[in-house]
Amino acid sequence: MRKATPETAIKKQIKDYLNLYGWFCFPVLQGLGAMKGISDIIACKGGKTLFIEVKTQKGKQSVYQKHFQHCIEQAGGIYVLARSYMDLEKIIQQKEDMRSMSKKVTRT
Repeated sequence: MRKATPETAIKKQIKDYLNLYGWFCFPVLQGLGAMKGISDIIACKGGKTLFIEVKTQKGKQSVYQKHFQHCIEQAGGIYVLARSYMDLEKIIQQKEDMRSMSKKVTRT
């Protein structure tokens, strides 16, 4: 049996975390016709879509991955570079905090 790579183990933790909190998520496999640099996982919940690139602690984005990130962010999307599920947890919490703050501002 093949041993999982560290990045594969991180991907599994992230997918398990997302599933636990009700996110619809799926892996993206680079293949024929896929945009170079596309993120590893796409996750959706409550009208929000996350494009998640998974890296180990020492892993670096390729030029194509940086370009994909730029395209997503220019389009108003949420791109996450995650080295563990905890990175993703922080981003989701920040987005929820910002959303609740904006609701308070619009009420006054």
